[in-house]
Amino acid sequence: SGPDRVAAGQLAINAGAEVLISDDGLQHYRLQRDCELVVVDGSRMFGNGYLLPAGPLREPINRLSRATMVLINQRGNVGATSFPQPHIIFRVVLGEMRSCVTHESRSLTYLKGQKIHVVTAIGHPHAFISALEALGINVNVHLHPDHAALTRSDIDFSDQLPVLMTEKDAVKCKHIADSRHWIVASAIEFNDVDQNQLLHCVRQAITRSHVV
Repeated sequence: SGPDRVAAGQLAINAGAEVLISDDGLQHYRLQRDCELVVVDGSRMFGNGYLLPAGPLREPINRLSRATMVLINQRGNVGATSFPQPHIIFRVVLGEMRSCVTHESRSLTYLKGQKIHVVTAIGHPHAFISALEALGINVNVHLHPDHAALTRSDIDFSDQLPVLMTEKDAVKCKHIADSRHWIVASAIEFNDVDQNQLLHCVRQAITRSHVV
C-alpha cells in the first residue's frame, strides 16, 4: 500500500519480500509488474461506462485487453454471462466467525435466528450483509464509509449482542474489541477448470518476465 507503490515495493523487497501483490495497482504505471489480474463485479459491471468523476471507472474498458486475466466476481447469475472478453468466474463465500479476543471459531449457523450487529467500512457491503441474512440471522447494520477509521464508539453498543465485521474492518479494531466482537472470514471459490486456468496463466506470465 501507500501512494508511491514503487517506493513501497522497494521497501518490501529490502525487507526480504519475494512476491509483491498490489491491490488497486493497475493505474500505478511506474510499478513494474509480471502480471495483471483485473477483478470485475459481476452485478455492477462497469456502471455507466464513464471514467471518474462522470462514472465509476478509473481506466477505460478497453484497458482490459492488456490485462493478464479478467476475473468476474459472480453474484448469483448476474452479469458474467454477457461479459464480452475472455474471463473466469469466482465467488466470495463466508467462512467461520472468529472471536477478536479469544480467537475461538464458530460456524455462522450458531447465529441463526439471533439478533446481531454488523459494522462495515468497506465498499459495497451489501453482498456481505445479504449473505448473513440468507443464513437466517437478524442483522442490525451500521454502515461507515469505505476505509473509515473505526473507533470504540463505532463498535460499542449498549447491549451484549454479538458484533460481526469483515476481516478488513477487524484489523482496525484489534486493540479496541472485546468478547462481543467477531471476525467473519471469507474465501474465494473457483471451479477446478477456472482455478487451473488462472494458475497456468499467472505462471506463464511470471516465467516470460524472467526469461533472460
